[in-house]
Amino acid sequence: MVLALFILLFVIIALVACKYIYFVIKRSRLLFKLKKANAKVTGTHKFWFLGTRGGEKCDFYVETEKEILSVKLFNCDDHRFSKLVLTDDRHFFFRKRAVFVSMSPGASDVYVDGRRMSRPDYDFNYRPHVEWKDKAMKNVLLVNPTCREIIRKPERGDEIILGAGDVINNMTVMSLSSLIKYINSQT
Repeated sequence: MVLALFILLFVIIALVACKYIYFVIKRSRLLFKLKKANAKVTGTHKFWFLGTRGGEKCDFYVETEKEILSVKLFNCDDHRFSKLVLTDDRHFFFRKRAVFVSMSPGASDVYVDGRRMSRPDYDFNYRPHVEWKDKAMKNVLLVNPTCREIIRKPERGDEIILGAGDVINNMTVMSLSSLIKYINSQT
């Protein structure tokens, strides 16, 4: 009985760890591609490549010839089927997909708004180097893994679907691939 519980616990931990190991490997490939593009990466803390959306400080800096990118990693839950909605009042929520099967042919799917969570005011000037004072700084919110859609919801008006490079709350929203394309275009 105890052995079965131990094995079950081990399997659950392994399944959860596999998800994070996959994203760490993906972010390690990002590091390799950035070095290949002659960009210098400087972490701001020991586990900068893991990143959390709750931390207030930026996770790492990317130094190119022209500018410094101050990057904050933002993780998305259930990324394939959810939409990330960023509001102008520094909140966010996930719009999850719900599928209903009916007696008539086909299925209908609906997106349901999740719990509204507050997003901290990110500090993008955390531990900058003195020699960077002459270069322009750009704040980047790196969404990884990416959701199906990233949406900006203003206080009044219609929702706006964001693409790579769009700005919200003084942050440029990017994915891993769009960040690499942007840095390659800078060199």
